[in-house]
Amino acid sequence: MVKRIMVSAALGAALVMGASMPPAAADDEAEASVRPIDEIVVVAPRIRQEHDRRVGTSRVTTISRDIRVDFSDLDLKRTTDLYLLEERVNEAAQEVCEDLAEIFPDAQPSVEVCIRRAVEDAMVQVRAAARRAVAS
Repeated sequence: MVKRIMVSAALGAALVMGASMPPAAADDEAEASVRPIDEIVVVAPRIRQEHDRRVGTSRVTTISRDIRVDFSDLDLKRTTDLYLLEERVNEAAQEVCEDLAEIFPDAQPSVEVCIRRAVEDAMVQVRAAARRAVAS
C-alpha cells in the first residue's frame, strides 16, 4: 500500500504564559482559506513546563507539529473513501504524536491523548471536506 501522507518539516514552538492551550479556531479558519482543498492538516499539540528554581518562575511552552494528509485520490462522496481518509488521519496523528513525544518526552499530554485530540481536530476538516464533496 502506498502511504499518502506528506510530513510538514516545520516544528514550531511558541511561548505562552499560562497553562492552557490557546484556542485555534480562528487560526484554523484563516488557514483553511489558503489550504489546498484535497489536504487535511493533522496537528499534534504538546505542552512543556520548565521551572527555574533559582528565581522561582516557570515557563510554559506550547509545541506543535503538523502533518498533511493528501486525499486527492479519494472520492469523499463514497463511504469507503471516507473510511480510508479517517484511517489516514489516524495513522498521521499516531505518527506525528509519537515523533513529538520522542523529541519532548517530558511534555504533556500523553501520546494517547495527543492522538485523540489531533484526530478530533482533523475530523472537523474531514467532515467539512465531505460536505463540500456532497454539495458539488
